[in-house]
Amino acid sequence: MCTPEDINHLAYGLLVKDAMNHVMFPVMTDLCKSFCAMARDNAHIVMLSCTHGQASPTTLGKEMATFAFRLGFWAQRMSGVCIFGKFAGVAANYNACKIAYPDIDWPRIAQEFVTSLGLQFNPYATQANFLFTQCSHLYIESHHYMVELCNNMVNFNNVLADFIDDVRSYISLGYFEQMTKEGKSESCTMPRKLDSLDFVSCGANLLSAEGSLSAISKRISTSRRKVNESCLAEDLDKNWAVLVDAIQTVMETYAVSEPYEKLKELTKGDVNKESISSFIKNLDLPEDKKLKLLNLTPRSYIGQAEILAKLIDNALGFPFLLHSLDREVGFSPPNLTSEGEISFAGFVTSLFLVCWRIAMFRLEEEKIKRRIDFRIVCRRR
Repeated sequence: MCTPEDINHLAYGLLVKDAMNHVMFPVMTDLCKSFCAMARDNAHIVMLSCTHGQASPTTLGKEMATFAFRLGFWAQRMSGVCIFGKFAGVAANYNACKIAYPDIDWPRIAQEFVTSLGLQFNPYATQANFLFTQCSHLYIESHHYMVELCNNMVNFNNVLADFIDDVRSYISLGYFEQMTKEGKSESCTMPRKLDSLDFVSCGANLLSAEGSLSAISKRISTSRRKVNESCLAEDLDKNWAVLVDAIQTVMETYAVSEPYEKLKELTKGDVNKESISSFIKNLDLPEDKKLKLLNLTPRSYIGQAEILAKLIDNALGFPFLLHSLDREVGFSPPNLTSEGEISFAGFVTSLFLVCWRIAMFRLEEEKIKRRIDFRIVCRRR
């Protein structure tokens, strides 16, 4: 039996997918195309790169091309994010579904339905995920795709913030000149001031977006759980009301009148093993279904949770570390020698290239974050 969160989560996934395809990606594409156009138009204009005190010559077009490439990198990362969806009921274990129709392959049915919507199926979701407060127990998917989207968008925005810093530095160096607008003043006390408010506004908006996206990314995937088995067993024995979902599903399967209303009345009082048993015995159900419900306990009402847990290795597809490294830095494993063994020299060379490329990638990320710029100081010297 699906929950409202099953339906909501699929709807959210479709909304995010539609928003990215029809709102965000078109804007990102236009931005990248603008940088590409500036790169082509200014490819012949030679300048000092101003990266440090002993700067080498470059061209303005090449600097714009660098920003286009960096923006495109993160945009491509975002376009490759899989939007996940779940449809597995309360706690994502198909609990009530297995009680009502035990012979149906529910994970396969759920997967076919989710993928038919154009979403990636997530077979492993959770019940208690602390999304906004510690009391917000929601039956939700883990939102990993939202974390990835938010982080990649932060990195995309960081490139734009870096571009703003570079342009303002070029203005300070006299490389760029700001265009003035007739009748417009940048300051009420300094008529000569040309420090455009657009730079201030863009930087502030990017910073605000980074704060919001980073907070969502960090909070949305946070779950605080520690296992105390004795406490878990005690809670299970006290909560026979969890069986109501299974009873309602079976009642609806056999067209018992007003299942929701009858169970709502039952749960108004103290729900325990005796009250559940008495309620089941008075239902107009086949005897084999009654017996199955009477044998059901909170501890045995786990659906396919145990099977899903044991199959997690197959779902992850080990090993994946080497393949992930290949895709991350463009590393090709060393060729085999004629004897079928990896040559030591080839291995050392390839290992050096991997370490060097990883170091360059990390340095690029660090540059985006730290914003250390000595260019104006060096110019003044």
